[in-house]
Amino acid sequence: MKRAVLIGLIASWMLTASASTLAAGPVPDLATEQQKQAAQHHYALGVKRYKEKRFAQAAVAFEQSLEQVDSPNARIMRARALRENGEFARAYEELSRTQHSASELAVRLPKYASTAESAEAEMRELLPKVAVLRIQVSGLPPNSQASIKVAGRVVGSEVWGGVCVPPGPVEINVFLPDGRSLTQGAHAKLGVIEKVDIAVASPADPKPTHEPTAGEAPKADSTISGSRTSLRPWAYIAGGVGVAGLATFAIAGSMSQATHSDLEAACGGGACPREFQSDIDRGKTEQTIANIGLGVGLVGLAAGVTLFILEPSPEEGSQLGLRMHAGPSSLHLGGTF
Repeated sequence: MKRAVLIGLIASWMLTASASTLAAGPVPDLATEQQKQAAQHHYALGVKRYKEKRFAQAAVAFEQSLEQVDSPNARIMRARALRENGEFARAYEELSRTQHSASELAVRLPKYASTAESAEAEMRELLPKVAVLRIQVSGLPPNSQASIKVAGRVVGSEVWGGVCVPPGPVEINVFLPDGRSLTQGAHAKLGVIEKVDIAVASPADPKPTHEPTAGEAPKADSTISGSRTSLRPWAYIAGGVGVAGLATFAIAGSMSQATHSDLEAACGGGACPREFQSDIDRGKTEQTIANIGLGVGLVGLAAGVTLFILEPSPEEGSQLGLRMHAGPSSLHLGGTF
């Protein structure tokens, strides 16, 4: 049973890593009446799909509602649909976002206080099925914000209190506004919230130095150009993203096909009336997601195979001085021959 949960967690995390950030609309008290009506339409459809146990389609409908109005109530329902669909990592992070946004809104809209409490309670219930990091960054200058990558995935500050990762060693990269970056490791465990405190030193603070004592050999520079950087972890990550992309293609394609079948049945194979326009738009969105998933899947698998082949042997690494730098949308290899 534990092994099955672990496999499900890793698959869910890969889907989370490959998914784009949800473009949410304005919060409820800043939304227009037109936005509220559109959001309510998608929300009602999501509730209908949820009751029909069509959880993947329910999650899409709630996401479309959030694109119109960023309501904590729509967000917690999306989290529940993801949870019922077996996507525990995505569900936990969505509950974390819900708790964060509902708590902030409750200051001026008290009705959302109960939504924040429900999200926190459901996070506790879901915890045995996920491995979570709670990241705290201290020492940042006033009114500045760092960006963080966890296991190669950019995570927003609204989920720093509940970042889901695969169990085991995890690398955390912090990118500061002044261009500096920090790297810190952590070890994630299933069913445990691992607290990670990252202290940012002032740029004016001198780097600590160590003067060798008599008879002590100086330490070797850890940045010698002949050191070898392994490409194997990046190959696994790229391959994982590829698999997640293909999984997204399969799920979204299935949803698009189901929507198409429903419309054919409702419209008798002819042109559909205007009242079915929202369903037609949803089908187009699902097909677009499927196409993107296929593209990400093929590129990820190709990159994974390429990096795996380029992995140097220990002898090659020591002679070539291979180095790698990963950016948000690129991967650069370099070295001295």
